[in-house]
Amino acid sequence: PKKVAERYLAHLSGGPDTLILGCTHYPLLKSVIRQILPGVALVDSADSTAEALAKRLQKMKLLRTGSVGTHKYLVTDNVDRFRRTGAHFLKRTPDPVELSDLEVADEMAFTIQKNGLQGRVGS
Repeated sequence: PKKVAERYLAHLSGGPDTLILGCTHYPLLKSVIRQILPGVALVDSADSTAEALAKRLQKMKLLRTGSVGTHKYLVTDNVDRFRRTGAHFLKRTPDPVELSDLEVADEMAFTIQKNGLQGRVGS
């Protein structure tokens, strides 16, 4: 990962004082990015998103506490590649992994929004 990160980030050396990790996999590379861009503050969008989600779930009384949940991994691309890559980063094989069709998900979201059901979960 370091060589790839060097290739993509070398041009930023001596440039920004802050870097926003806006893609889902960038936080997994924080330590490598810190080595390549020492002194640059890293803003982890995953942390911010998780904190906002936890607050929202708590407000809606949907936050699970005290017990371990289950995992289900939805991917929009190659399931086998996700399993291999996921095992590397998670230190265990992700399972179950399911291919998600974004067109179907978009259709469902549109239908929910059209029918005025958005924001009513848990109220």
